[in-house]
Amino acid sequence: MKKLILILSFIALFIAVPAMAQLPLSPMPQSVVTTGDNISKSSLGKLVVKGKIPPRIVRELEKALNKGESLPGNGSLRVEFKMVKAEKEYLSRFNHALKPWQLDESYLLSVGKKKITVKATTDKGLFYASRTLLQFFDSGDMIPCAEIADYPDFQVRAWQDDISRGPIPTMDNLRQQIRTMADFKLNMFTLYTEYVFRYKSHPFAPADGITPEQIRELREYAAQYHIELMANQQAFGHFEKILSQPEYKHLAENASVLNPALPETYKLLDDLLRENFAAYQSEYFHLGCDETFGLGEGPAKQMLPGLTPTEMYALHINRLDSLVRPLPTTPVIWSDIILNHPEMIKTLPQRMVYVAWAYHAAESFSDYLKPLTESGLKFWVAPGAGCWLNVYPDLGEAAVNIWVLIRDGYNAGASGVLNTTWDDEGSDLMNHNWLPLAWGGELSWKKPDDEGMIKRYNTFCKAFDTHFFGYGSAPFISPSALMNELASYHKSGVRNLMKFENFYSTIFPIFPEDVSAVADSLNRLKKHELVQLQEKIEKMGTLVTRHTDVPELMQFASKQAMFILDKNLLRIAVHNWISHGTGNETSIQLEALRLAEVSKELKNEYDRWWKNEARPFWLENIDARYDKLTNDLEQLGNNIIITPTPTLKNGQRAITMKALLGKKPIYFTTDGSEPTEKSQKYTDTLWFDQSVAIRAKTIIPKQETPVSSLNLTWHKGIGNISKLHSAPSNYHPAYLAGGEQALADGITGEKSTIWSGDWQGYSGQDIMVDFDLKKAEPLHRLSVRFFQNTPIWVMLPKAVEVYRSADGEKWEKFAETGHNIDPDQHRDLSHPFTVDLTGLQTRYLRIKAVYPGPLPEWHPSAGQEAMMFADEIIIE
Repeated sequence: MKKLILILSFIALFIAVPAMAQLPLSPMPQSVVTTGDNISKSSLGKLVVKGKIPPRIVRELEKALNKGESLPGNGSLRVEFKMVKAEKEYLSRFNHALKPWQLDESYLLSVGKKKITVKATTDKGLFYASRTLLQFFDSGDMIPCAEIADYPDFQVRAWQDDISRGPIPTMDNLRQQIRTMADFKLNMFTLYTEYVFRYKSHPFAPADGITPEQIRELREYAAQYHIELMANQQAFGHFEKILSQPEYKHLAENASVLNPALPETYKLLDDLLRENFAAYQSEYFHLGCDETFGLGEGPAKQMLPGLTPTEMYALHINRLDSLVRPLPTTPVIWSDIILNHPEMIKTLPQRMVYVAWAYHAAESFSDYLKPLTESGLKFWVAPGAGCWLNVYPDLGEAAVNIWVLIRDGYNAGASGVLNTTWDDEGSDLMNHNWLPLAWGGELSWKKPDDEGMIKRYNTFCKAFDTHFFGYGSAPFISPSALMNELASYHKSGVRNLMKFENFYSTIFPIFPEDVSAVADSLNRLKKHELVQLQEKIEKMGTLVTRHTDVPELMQFASKQAMFILDKNLLRIAVHNWISHGTGNETSIQLEALRLAEVSKELKNEYDRWWKNEARPFWLENIDARYDKLTNDLEQLGNNIIITPTPTLKNGQRAITMKALLGKKPIYFTTDGSEPTEKSQKYTDTLWFDQSVAIRAKTIIPKQETPVSSLNLTWHKGIGNISKLHSAPSNYHPAYLAGGEQALADGITGEKSTIWSGDWQGYSGQDIMVDFDLKKAEPLHRLSVRFFQNTPIWVMLPKAVEVYRSADGEKWEKFAETGHNIDPDQHRDLSHPFTVDLTGLQTRYLRIKAVYPGPLPEWHPSAGQEAMMFADEIIIE
């Protein structure tokens, strides 16, 4: 709740508070002293260069000085660049002694009425000064006179583009990233790589993968902008795309983690790392090694007897260090595993750089970083742009996350910042991310300070509008304000409004929270607001002069959001038709077909944006999702509604079926197989006294009609929960799983995911359920599955206890069962708890799942309430 208030306050203040009267420079220099005087651009004269400054920079400055004219102006004001030595006079301009690397990147800029002078001790300093001077020339016809003394607070100021979860950028896109981020004084760029580097020794990458030759070309291009391209190759976890190929399957510890017990693992890694580094030739080499879930549960458990998973991880990291040691580079790995297990720190290579990542908006990360601070290891911090899984980045969350993590990282002794973009869902478009990437550049050059985040962010956004968009002082809301307003729909109250999860979702399943009268009103209100925002974005797009595609891309994201809102309203109409018989079949059908056409239009526009920035690879996967979405809408009326009765009657359960719209023949099976025209045809209510897996569909020639399914488990407890003592979580509608009878409705959840809507979630409490079986019966077994994925806060109960009662008032413990599963070594685990009830005859039964306690101390959110997710309680 505190995090949400923090973000909402940030968004509200940003939209409401005008930018402060301050020079629109980003990154804001360390020291800016204005004299109160101004000079006119028309007074500027010829550029005089004394020192090493590339011709490209000279041309940029000449163009800015003379408003694009090919010849120098005739004004009297001179602009001089000078390379100087770090003598006492130069150093005296800074407010404290500079470290050698700060001195290399420092500069002095004097803008006077008769002369503009730039001084630096290296060509790198002159380059950064030229970025600031160009921003002075951007600020209008009148240039303020000022004295600037500037240097960076972080030695490494990096950003990352994920090229392994979907889009692989074109070379033009990568060059554009380099040019743009150089303007914000970033000095390192890395391409997150799992399997898309086209190794000659191991050709597993797709044809559109990035080649060594392209990396060399990009490396040389980046060097012109004083940006280093950092080598990158995952070297432990996230190896699933490689391990899925036949020739590498034998190297698997599990589907995504390499086996650290095999010599062949290190032969492969040696080949990859040497070839990768040969292309990059970089000072640092990012080896990944994060999220090694399941390590120590596969073949390595027998091959490395006596070693714990933590010891296996440390063993692997040391072997990696040995592989990289012959190369003139410093290895870098993510620090999530060592922060979870700080006891291993003393066994790890001291020369490595450890990168602490966190992507949520927290009030503080100080405790999280403490093990790195106390260890003396060199480390960086890695915030995130908030883009992954999102139709549009969650800029409010990202802005707070970037500010707090960089602030606390600096105070903890971090030497670098690596701002990240991720493409987990595969649909992300890179050109949505410029604002949070530039914000990271702002804060990694000049650390967060006492002036406060809101004031600093407003000043930064004013500079971003001016220099990124070439936006002047038109009487209109700023582009960055509109970007933040669009991102604020993440906190609109409409569930998952800005998530791809919702964009690609079908009408079913239907959760009560999404189809209430309140939800209906809220979706309509947000549609009205979004139309107004679209009008403002359209007007803004006519005023910007740089990066003109970004407003168009914002408009595309707003169309995706509008599509989600319309689909939500269609879902409400479908619910009202099914549950209450209200509405009109024809109008529902017409709206579904209209949205199917909108889906096609959005697909075509999406393809255009994709091709504008990424290679063809992977696009067919996104197109397939659009095609499925379109087909789902076209076939909406052909969905079969399967309805079981909530309780048993005479030991049997009744099931009815009907098509959503119209009367259509229904074919079904009860063994989970695909129904065909030869399957049984539904005519009347079905009765079952056993478990069944129903699949049903209507069959229309040349159409891909949907298959409806329902897995029903028959047992004595169905519909017989007399009291649910615990309150399910309402964080997400799927967590309710249908309400108070969900744990005894006969519907079982999928084994591999808790997002099916059939698992019931509880936070920070025991789960206690009472059953009234209506009469005393002999019982022989009870079973219930629980889920575990500790990284997402879901843990198994400590134990499951069974109680009996003769009257439903006084309870006696009958049995208990536990487990020995480690909470940090299992992800997406479905574990059954089974209790032998032989000899028990009772009418009243109580089941209690014992809360495991808060998240353990190694967890990034240690101390927060853990969750338990329970499936069907099966009483036999």
